[in-house]
Amino acid sequence: MAVLFRIALRNLKEHRGKTLIVGVLVALGVFILVAGNSFMHAAAEGTRRVFIDNFTGHVMVRAQSDVPVSIAGSSGMNLDDFAGERVPHYLEVFEYVSSLPEVESVNPQIPFIVQVDYSTPDRNRGAYLPLLGVEPESYLRMFPDSLTLLEGRFLQPGEQGVVLHQELIDQVRDELGIHISSGDSVKLRGITQAAGMRIREVPVVGIYKFTLEAPAMDGIGFIDVQTIRSMAGMVVGTQVQVEIDRDDTSLLDADPADEEFTFTFEDFEDEPAAGDDYFIIEEADFDLAAYTQPDSGTWSYILLKLQDERQAEGVIDRINREMDRRGYPVEAVDWAAASSGMAGIIQAFNVFFLVVVIIITIVSIIIIMNTLVISVIERTTEIGTMRALGAQKRLIRKMFVLETMTISCFFGLLGIMAAVIAVGILGIVGLPAPNAFFELIFGGSVLRPVLSWGGILQAGAMMIGIGFFSSLYPVAVALKIQPVQAIKVE
Repeated sequence: MAVLFRIALRNLKEHRGKTLIVGVLVALGVFILVAGNSFMHAAAEGTRRVFIDNFTGHVMVRAQSDVPVSIAGSSGMNLDDFAGERVPHYLEVFEYVSSLPEVESVNPQIPFIVQVDYSTPDRNRGAYLPLLGVEPESYLRMFPDSLTLLEGRFLQPGEQGVVLHQELIDQVRDELGIHISSGDSVKLRGITQAAGMRIREVPVVGIYKFTLEAPAMDGIGFIDVQTIRSMAGMVVGTQVQVEIDRDDTSLLDADPADEEFTFTFEDFEDEPAAGDDYFIIEEADFDLAAYTQPDSGTWSYILLKLQDERQAEGVIDRINREMDRRGYPVEAVDWAAASSGMAGIIQAFNVFFLVVVIIITIVSIIIIMNTLVISVIERTTEIGTMRALGAQKRLIRKMFVLETMTISCFFGLLGIMAAVIAVGILGIVGLPAPNAFFELIFGGSVLRPVLSWGGILQAGAMMIGIGFFSSLYPVAVALKIQPVQAIKVE
């Protein structure tokens, strides 16, 4: 093997130009693989962190549906579907997920879409506005740093109002020439097939922007849940069952012709004597306030933030098993399913990067293969002489494989070293995000890549693969050379 290695090094030195071209290509491919993996890993982790900390939490609990809801609403065919299927058995589901020891905070929400209405009798004017109906306390408890208030404040518990995104303020100003400020009132027009058109005038409590903007949350506003339920035509009432006995329903079965149930105004002309009250109003023995509140079971989904994100998979599995046991059509999903396709964008970037690496690898193999074939043709005399001296095909094969593996490994290691240095420098200096979209991808205004050991392992596999596969065809050509051909060439 030592002799073969010396022969391989001698041949590589004799063909320096070809060796350098092939080696640079291998080093470049390995550099892109290692550095790219480090960048993609850091970006994916940054996006995941941004969404968990600012938009989705670790787990979303929602109704099972053919068109599932996300934080940006459902992708149904009409506005009625935007809020998604309501969480069935909400009170029981909420109580269960809130009781899990891993859960730190719970936040139910309702997405809806309306139009900010500035219509006149002769002109329809407005701007579409996606909304989130929230409970202010639970929202701020789960996402305390997600918003930057520019004017006013956030909603308070039980308060009617809306908090608008600066993007909508700019849009209304630029397109309609109308300036909206904190303290103004806006008319919101919602249209659904179930409830028809409903218009509500609500005060603008505050104006904000997200600390880190996300495409799925562009221009979204926050509104009190009572108003959004009213506009969406959601059920208002209570889930408490009221028991009605036979005496309470006896009038329903009465015959209107029966004299016992026939009254005239004359019967009530005189004031009733003491002790002869016609009606006695007794104090209700139940909480009347509960029957005047919006239905606490009307929510589109529940977000959960956990004490330890490593518990997310186990919590999701536990919730789903419990919902199956109870027979509730409810499912728990992770942040990626709740992110309204943002995780898919990151995955698309990863796929694109993988395709680029595969193309570079294939091109590298083809170039190395062609270079080695030319080298084989140039070395016909050498190979023929070796065969004439008794060299077996196995020896010739080993020699060429060793040459290609030497090129791949040596220059591949140089590529890895260059990538490690580049990633280390950028990890210290940082790569600034050019716009808001990249801030989301980077997980902040600056990306600081961290070396991906998975990328290094993939680069090692790439080096071995290039060295092996690029030698197959040249070896096949070399093995066909006979000693007689060497004499003819000479």
